[in-house]
Order: sequence, then C-alpha cells, then structure tokens
Amino acid sequence: PPRSTLFPYTTLFRSIDWTENAEKINRRINAYNPSPCAWFSLNNKRIKILKAEVIHEKGEAGKIMNEEFLIGCGINSLRPLLLRVEGKQDCSINDFLLGHKIEVGSYIQ
Repeated sequence: PPRSTLFPYTTLFRSIDWTENAEKINRRINAYNPSPCAWFSLNNKRIKILKAEVIHEKGEAGKIMNEEFLIGCGINSLRPLLLRVEGKQDCSINDFLLGHKIEVGSYIQ
C-alpha cells in the first residue's frame, strides 16, 4: 500500500509532550493503555502512566507542582494515579512517592 496509508507507529513510542493540553494527554494515556503506554523519563528511568486525572490548575509544562506529583501541562495540569516504573509492577501514586524522591519545582521529560 502507499506509504501515506500506514499508521505512524513512531508517534506511539515518544514520551509525553507536556506542552499539550492535559485533556489531550489524558486521552492519550487511556488510549495507549495497556500498550504501548504513555510515558515520561525521571532520573533516567522510563515511567509509564496507566491512569491519571486532569486538574484545572495552571502550571509550567513538565514542572512538578506539588508533593502529590501534579504535573503542569500546556493547559491545566495532570495528576498521575497509577504508574509503572521500568522493570517493576504497577503502583499507585502514593506507593510511587514513598519510593522515589520527587523535588517540587523540578521538571520531567
């Protein structure tokens, strides 16, 4: 078939673009679960977001805004609820925060 009809698989394997609207990112998280999953990098580890919620709060794109791991997006913010760290099992945001040092004000990729 012509190349233009092939699905662009490469877009599925990119990390989350935090400059996008939080609603759009959340829809992508839901659509990509269970595979290939929407993900970001933190401390050189790939972390998949399996479930999240949109919070109507303004913040800088990719910035960790509070101790509850609220992440700023282009429009609104996103709070991950269920995560999977590379090579580990699924964990709630509370379990994740117990095992990972998160600096409020830092940026994720």
